[in-house]
Amino acid sequence: MIEMKKLANEAAERYNRYRFPEATVKVLNTTDNSIEVLFEGPFVNSCCFYDWIDDYKIELMDLSGIKFEILDIEQIDIEKFKVKFKANITR
Repeated sequence: MIEMKKLANEAAERYNRYRFPEATVKVLNTTDNSIEVLFEGPFVNSCCFYDWIDDYKIELMDLSGIKFEILDIEQIDIEKFKVKFKANITR
């Protein structure tokens, strides 16, 4: 079984390494099948808003081999979005 917190943090580290300062991600919460993160940065003012979020999802999939879907996107502030991802794990 994959440890979701470890996966989420490793994906965040990779994401931030290549996307800072336009976007950063911070892990807020994890469960057995979901990850909630906070995206921050001026990327929200650029085109392709959803691509920045999908890039984190791709990091998760590359590291785990598990497909993830976006469950919710909530704007917290001008340059802050809380996003919840769900793992498509079949048992």
